[in-house]
Amino acid sequence: MERYLPGVVSGPGGDGNRIAVRNLLQHTSGIPDYLTRIDLGSVAALRRAQPADTLIRIGLDQAAVFEPGARAEYSNTNYLLAGSLVERVTGAPIGLEVTRRILLPLGLEDTYWPLAPLENIIRGPHPRAYHQFGAARTDITDIDPGWGLPDGAMVSTGADLNRFFTALLSGRILAEAELAHMRSTVPSGDARRQENFGLGLFHHTTSCGIEAWGHGGSMHGFFVYGAATAEKSVTVSMNQLPDILRVRTEGADLDAVVDAALCGV
Repeated sequence: MERYLPGVVSGPGGDGNRIAVRNLLQHTSGIPDYLTRIDLGSVAALRRAQPADTLIRIGLDQAAVFEPGARAEYSNTNYLLAGSLVERVTGAPIGLEVTRRILLPLGLEDTYWPLAPLENIIRGPHPRAYHQFGAARTDITDIDPGWGLPDGAMVSTGADLNRFFTALLSGRILAEAELAHMRSTVPSGDARRQENFGLGLFHHTTSCGIEAWGHGGSMHGFFVYGAATAEKSVTVSMNQLPDILRVRTEGADLDAVVDAALCGV
């Protein structure tokens, strides 16, 4: 990382001389997740946008969770750093690079990178978004809790997500060797995630033996989960964050929903 972002990855949370780009994308960097260290407990807090550099610093100012490469643990700080790397290498905003390299060539017309901080209202028809703040269920549709940042800024639809994943897995975006790197996995080591971590991709085997890939996401107001092969993709969307551990305890496992779709049950 020091080669691409000199002086940025430093502090108790990580050393850029020891952390590679692969570590960021595979969540094996050991850099703490900034999201666990900021206030997101109110509408006012969600509206209080912070720049990527500040959030990266919050992550790196904490003690590293583990040595680089020792294991995997999901950290949004990794994606902020990956976005900064893209901007440093290309000289262009990450949103512009994603748009011209992926969204336009694939014709993903309902997917876009919002113009933060000017744009908070979702373009086009969309569901309302809700979050449970204590006992109060609050409509937060017109708040952008992603703040236009590389770890969760884009707005999309289930149909466009399915188009993207089938295009990626069928070799329409990357060369075969690069896609093979993305599909090189390590165990997630996370009770909330049953999949193994690749480079920006999660992997699991369905109940009927299909090797499936994907990358879900969650933020205040929305939750997306799914999996895909080169031929078929399924996306489950919710307009309020579920309690993943609780629903699995009660037998309402989201993997079963995805399995049923991919396995044709």
